[in-house]
Amino acid sequence: MSRQRAEPYVVALICVAIASLLRLPLSSVLGGTQVWLTFWPAAFLAAWIGGARAGITAVVLSLVIVGAWLLPESKVMTPAASLVGATVFAVCGLGFAYVAELTRRSRRAAIEANRAKDEFLAVLGHELRNPLAPVASAAAIMRMRTPHSRELDVIERQVKHMSRLVDDLLDISRIVRGNIELQRTVNDLAGLIERATEMVKPQSDGHRFELDVPLGVYVDVDAARIVQVLTNVLVNAIKFSPATEPIRIAAQRSGDHVVLTITDHGVGMDEAMVARAFEPFVQGTQTSDRPAGGLGLGLTIARRLVELHGGTLTATSVPGDGTTIEITLPVTRVTPTETAASVPAPVAPRQVGQRILVVDDNQDGAQLLADLLALRGHTVRVAYDGPAALEVLATFDATLALVDIGLPGMDGHELARKIRERGVAVRLVAVTGYGRDTDRERALASGFDEHLVKPLSLSRLEEVIRGLG
Repeated sequence: MSRQRAEPYVVALICVAIASLLRLPLSSVLGGTQVWLTFWPAAFLAAWIGGARAGITAVVLSLVIVGAWLLPESKVMTPAASLVGATVFAVCGLGFAYVAELTRRSRRAAIEANRAKDEFLAVLGHELRNPLAPVASAAAIMRMRTPHSRELDVIERQVKHMSRLVDDLLDISRIVRGNIELQRTVNDLAGLIERATEMVKPQSDGHRFELDVPLGVYVDVDAARIVQVLTNVLVNAIKFSPATEPIRIAAQRSGDHVVLTITDHGVGMDEAMVARAFEPFVQGTQTSDRPAGGLGLGLTIARRLVELHGGTLTATSVPGDGTTIEITLPVTRVTPTETAASVPAPVAPRQVGQRILVVDDNQDGAQLLADLLALRGHTVRVAYDGPAALEVLATFDATLALVDIGLPGMDGHELARKIRERGVAVRLVAVTGYGRDTDRERALASGFDEHLVKPLSLSRLEEVIRGLG
């Protein structure tokens, strides 16, 4: 019998054995009464832990032990009373075993459904990010050739919007599972707000921001996550308020906290909508053309991230008269030794001389990324699968390889392991549509030095090339 099949019976034996041992010291106190006292919890516990088979086994063992040991010694229980007691115990024990089994199956089904959902979201993110990568690379190449182009502005804005939607889907999944890890540093709140307003300017459509934020208010936070909170709130304000009305951002110190308010003068929400505004996928009524767009996840993610920092996020609104989002965050007396985390990093001049291998089965994506890197002054080779990449590395002294994970046949993980086994002195960067924490951990375990998610940010890519090259 396999271990899995034997486990319920072992659970039943242990529970009934404990019940029997506990009954021994009680015999002198109870005499012949309450013969089932310790066996009731034994049967229930066995069913709860081991399911129906464990519960049924515990009931049968209990009936045998009580019938062979306790009932013959009882001087007060008549045969009729003994039969009634045994019947009640058997019926209740078997009934609980049935209920426990249904509960276990429901839990297993819920766990499996949740796992399937996470897998679906991961695959969805991968499949959506992959076609965005060549579009982003093509836009970057065109931007280098034509710095000022309204059409390119539109393409870049829409690629960022699509990437944001994918990130929101995966973020809500991570938040539900509790897999968000904060990378805290001390930041000036004013610097974080400045970063957020800069990030939403391409979507602002002429909106003005009125700032009333004091300098020198420091918060110990994950800077990227708090900027994400602020951009989510600001994007909502932009969507639902006219461009002629300013969006006011104010902050005020209150004891050990700072209170940040973001106020718009847009369509607002009624009480029922305010009560549900932070639920996933909840959105206000829109016309069929969905001018506001989005998935209804921005405020859900924002509130949860603020709560992870020990703060609160609430909303007040009047229909037709705008909405105010209030965010409270704990402040810290510590000042940052360096403020690099609170201001945007400058874009460094392009690096010349790196020898880079691009490995991706998406030929459009691979070739456009190679063209983009070549325009940045690098020497580039391209391979469309793992074996071809190994052949190129045999003759091309690459300093860096950008490797897609989802390669046909030999995937990126296997390719990385083979490269490491051969002792090729090349730094490896996983470039993939899979962006979960587990995906990053697996890539690093396979031998990659870094993990980047498609579509690539040119500034982030150059930062990694400088760091690894």
